[in-house]
Amino acid sequence: EAREETQRLAAEAQAKREAERQRLLSASFDEKQRILAQLEAEAFDEKRRMESEAMEERRSLEAEAQAKRQTELQRFRETSLAEKRRIEAQLDEEAREERRRFEAEAREETQ
Repeated sequence: EAREETQRLAAEAQAKREAERQRLLSASFDEKQRILAQLEAEAFDEKRRMESEAMEERRSLEAEAQAKRQTELQRFRETSLAEKRRIEAQLDEEAREERRRFEAEAREETQ
């Protein structure tokens, strides 16, 4: 979407430059110099604006990628934490069963 907007603006700028070029053909030398300077300034401004937009888009994409990495990392941590808790619960249950077995064996030996 941003690229389409950038392309549209670039096309508009090109059309404007072409219109100015046509006007230059029929203007006086001083007028041509003034128009040329104005066009150069506009072209410079347009270039800076497009570079700024490209940089902003790049920053936006980098921020999105960073947010995605953070989300994935958080999900991994939560999954890991949940997995650790599941394993701990399983080990605790196994330890309780082992303790019950030992207690039962000890009662049998004392009887």
